[in-house]
Amino acid sequence: MAAWASGTWPSKLYVLLVEERKLATVIKGQEDQFFKLAPSENQLLTSFDYDSIMLYGSLTFSKDKANRLRTMEGKDGRYLKDVNTKKLSEQDIKRINMLYDCK
Repeated sequence: MAAWASGTWPSKLYVLLVEERKLATVIKGQEDQFFKLAPSENQLLTSFDYDSIMLYGSLTFSKDKANRLRTMEGKDGRYLKDVNTKKLSEQDIKRINMLYDCK
C-alpha cells in the first residue's frame, strides 16, 4: 500500500515550520526527507492532518534528540508526536478508503 506522506504536502508550508534554519538540525544525508513537493507531485485528498501516521515527529532525523533539537514543528510551536507512538488517524483511514475506492 502506498500513499503520500503528510510531510510532503504543499499545505505544510502553512502549518509546519521546516525552514533552512531547521534543516541545519537534520542528520547529514537526510535533508531530502524535508523537501517540499510541487503541487503537481501530490494527490491531496483531505486537509492537513497533524495526527497522521505519515507525518514525521518533531525529533525525526534530529542531530541531537537528547537535547530535543527539533527538525520541524507546527507553525504555532506545537510538538509533533513521533510516528512510532501513533496509530492511523481518522483522516489516514479516510484517505486510504478514497485512494482504494473503498466504501
